[in-house]
Amino acid sequence: MAHLTHIAVVLRILSGIALAFAFVSAARVILLDVGQLMRPEAAWRVNSALPLIGIGVSYALLQVTLPCTRAELWLSLAVSGAFISWGLEQYLPGWLATRIDDVVVFVFVVDLGIIIRGRLKRSFEEH
Repeated sequence: MAHLTHIAVVLRILSGIALAFAFVSAARVILLDVGQLMRPEAAWRVNSALPLIGIGVSYALLQVTLPCTRAELWLSLAVSGAFISWGLEQYLPGWLATRIDDVVVFVFVVDLGIIIRGRLKRSFEEH
C-alpha cells in the first residue's frame, strides 16, 4: 500500500469498515427475521435498508481508489448509488419509493447487461 496516497488508504479503510457494517447488519436482519418467524413489519424493512446502504458506500469508496477508465468509474458509482438509493427508498413513502425502485432496476439491468454483452462478445471472438 506504499504507492497509495494517504487519502486512498483512508478511503479503503472506510470501505472495509462499511463492508463489515453491511455484512453484520445483513446478518442481523436475517437473525431478526428468523427470531420473529418472518413476520413482516416496518422496523424490519428499515433494518434491511442498512446493509444496502453500507454495501453501496463501501463499493463507492473503494472504486474511487482503484485505477479504471472514466466509464468504468461512472458505471461503478452508478451501481453504488443504486444500492444506496435502494436502501434509502425504504424510508420514503410508497409512491416515491416506487419511482426510486424503477431507477434502481434500470441501473442494475444496464450494469448486468454490459457485463453480459462483454462476455458474449468475448465468447464469440474465442470461437
